[in-house]
Amino acid sequence: MLQRVPNRAVAIQRRPSLRLPVAALAPVLALSLAPVYAAKVTVDYDKTRDFSGVHTYAWKDGTPADNPLTEQKIHSAVIAAIEKRGLKPAEGTPDVYVVTHTSTSSNTNIDISAFSYGGYYGWGGWGGWGTTSSVNLRDVTTGTLLVDVVAADGQKLIWRGVATKTFSEGKRPSPQQMESLLSQVTGKMFKEFPPPPPKSSSGKSSSPK
Repeated sequence: MLQRVPNRAVAIQRRPSLRLPVAALAPVLALSLAPVYAAKVTVDYDKTRDFSGVHTYAWKDGTPADNPLTEQKIHSAVIAAIEKRGLKPAEGTPDVYVVTHTSTSSNTNIDISAFSYGGYYGWGGWGGWGTTSSVNLRDVTTGTLLVDVVAADGQKLIWRGVATKTFSEGKRPSPQQMESLLSQVTGKMFKEFPPPPPKSSSGKSSSPK
């Protein structure tokens, strides 16, 4: 059983066995070199909704960030992203409301070096790997940003963007890095906003020409 030891590596002894062919390791190596903590952005929307009439927006209270300065950065990033796509602040009743929600969660990640599983023999003709491996337990924090677009007529959610980003303990972004990150994720969220018009039963766009 692994025991968590702060800032220490736990060694796992494993039985000698055949090494995996280099060709078999190539895909694993490629994955290991990818940005593990890249921000993930997903978007979903009401496929039956025609967004061609969405021109103005206003804000509604959501779930603010713990830090008021971070909340300001979120609003600034969202405003820049949606106004780049043609939306403008409403002077009266808006076409849509924009609502943001933030949350954070903490977890412990287990990192095993050498791309291997210590203490096990291979299967199907494949051997194990190496003789020792180190396991690091790290505390990580995952931040989530939700941006909702709610139709003013009927107060119905019609679009949602979600961004998640994981940070290692002690490696939180600086205020400047946070501002840059928020600009990137909100820009990616609204890159295809407004969504294309819904298709009719014939498969053609139902929006008027």
